[in-house]
Amino acid sequence: MAPEGDRRTHAVKRRPAARPAALLALALTPCVTACPTPISRTEVRAVAVVGRFVREDGTPVPGTAVAVSTERGDSTCARGGARAVTDASGGFALSTLERRHYRVTWIVPGLDLARPGYVLCLAPSGDTLPRRAYSGDAASRGPAKRDTIACVEWTWHGRKRVTCAGEAVPAIITGGRWTSGEVVGFYRVLLALEQMRVPGYRVPVPRIHAYVQWVEPGETGRPAVVRATVAVPVDPRVDLQWWGNALIERDGAWYLRLDGTRKRFLNSFSPTSLAFALGPPGEVAVAPRP
Repeated sequence: MAPEGDRRTHAVKRRPAARPAALLALALTPCVTACPTPISRTEVRAVAVVGRFVREDGTPVPGTAVAVSTERGDSTCARGGARAVTDASGGFALSTLERRHYRVTWIVPGLDLARPGYVLCLAPSGDTLPRRAYSGDAASRGPAKRDTIACVEWTWHGRKRVTCAGEAVPAIITGGRWTSGEVVGFYRVLLALEQMRVPGYRVPVPRIHAYVQWVEPGETGRPAVVRATVAVPVDPRVDLQWWGNALIERDGAWYLRLDGTRKRFLNSFSPTSLAFALGPPGEVAVAPRP
């Protein structure tokens, strides 16, 4: 302790005030790798599709409107970049190239941009309004890779529906063999996205449904005959996927395998497979996985 009357001054060293620019740089350091960053960019979307539109009996659907839109949410292709009409054989071919300049785009470093896609819209025979029937991937660099699409118009409960299959969405599966007396035919599986009541959800959610058709091939020059169309009894707790589904033969019997995911706990999901035994027209039943 300093003696009484001894008054000394002690110099206290203070850190110099941080410069505003340094503080700003320090605050933005985490954002270099994590925060959205505004940039200007030009996006290219190229689409090229070719396909054929037929009825469930194999006859072509000529003169129907076809359109392509590069907006994934464009359910009627109202903002479509290409339009056409199916020819006498039900064939169609469309291509479009769009460039879009965004003055400001928020980019998160380390995360890729969403892959550009497109929507194909078709109008069922007798209808003039095209509706979304297929979704595919568009090219963002270089020319578009041509997507070959097969579309089938079929009837369910008196209502015409359209299902299309291509490289991105294999929604049609054909094969197998069924017999009924002297009649021999093949199976056609149609996958369709529909709203469905699912346990644990307050409102209907989109789910993939599967339908099986028993098709009897027509003789030369004659259309095929669909003997039956049945909805596959899929557990509503299983979320089916577009890929991995197949018709499988085992010991002379035919089965349909459908792959999907099942919710286990909160946001935990696990892969699962369902199997169905297929018989003569109209016969489908749940079976152990073959």
